[in-house]
Amino acid sequence: MKKVRYYWVARVLRSFLLLGFVLLVITLLVNISASLFKMKTYATYGDFTFGSTQKGYKLKTKLRLSIPDTVISYEDGQRRIHNEFEDLSFSNKRREESKNRTITAVTASSISSFENEEVTVFNSFTISEPVEAYVSSTNKKYSFFFGLSEQLDLLFTILFFWLLIKLLNRYMVDKIFEQSTFKLIAGFGWLMICKEIIAFIFGYISSKIMGVRFLETTDVLNDKRYNFIDLSLDFYNVFSFSKVGIGMLIILIAYVIKEAIIAKKENELTI
Repeated sequence: MKKVRYYWVARVLRSFLLLGFVLLVITLLVNISASLFKMKTYATYGDFTFGSTQKGYKLKTKLRLSIPDTVISYEDGQRRIHNEFEDLSFSNKRREESKNRTITAVTASSISSFENEEVTVFNSFTISEPVEAYVSSTNKKYSFFFGLSEQLDLLFTILFFWLLIKLLNRYMVDKIFEQSTFKLIAGFGWLMICKEIIAFIFGYISSKIMGVRFLETTDVLNDKRYNFIDLSLDFYNVFSFSKVGIGMLIILIAYVIKEAIIAKKENELTI
C-alpha cells in the first residue's frame, strides 16, 4: 500500500496522542479510586511525583477582578471608590470628619507605565475564559458532586484525544475522505456541544452550592479587614455560547463536505 503524504509526521503525532491518552486514562482511574477508597491521588518515586498533590476538587469558575482607584481607610472601616480618582481636598476631608469618621489612610491604585503616559489603563479587568479553583467540603453529597464534575471534565478530554487518534488512523490508511470519517469530524462538534451543556447544568448546581465567593483580607493581629482588591468567583457562568456555535459549525461543515464528496463520486460513476 502506498503511504500517504506526511505519513511519518502523522505517526509521530499519533504516538504522542496515544501517550497522552494513556496518561489521562490512568489519571481518571486514580482519581476514581481515590474517591472510592480514600487513596492518594499521586504516587512518588524518589524526586518524581505522578499525579496531583493539590487538595480538593478542581472546579470551573469565572474570575471577576476589579481594583478600586481609591481606598479610604477609617478607624471603623473602609470606603472603596471605583472608576474615578477622588482627590481628597480639605473640604472633602472636613466633610468626612463631620460624620465622626476619622481618616487614617488613603490608598490610590493605578496601572502605571514609565514609557507612555498618554495611554490610560483602567483598574477593571475581564477574564472571559473560566479558571480552575480547588474546593473541598465536609458534606459528602457536595464532595461527590465536585468529584463527578472534575472527572466528567477529564472524560471529555479523553474522548477528544480518542477522536483525534481515530482520525489520524484513517488518514494513515488513506481513508480520510470516506463517509465514516466525517462522522468522526462531526463527533468533535457534538463533543463540544455536550461539554457546554454539561457545564451549564453543573454550573447551575455549583452556583446553588457555592454562591458567589469574595476575597477578604484580614489583619489577624489587629482584627481588621482590608479590601484593596475586589475579587469574586462566579461558579454559574462557566459555559460558552460561542463554543456551542463552533460545535454546530463543525457539524455543518462535516455534513456539507460529506455531501459534496458523495455528489462527486456519483458524477464520476455517471461519466
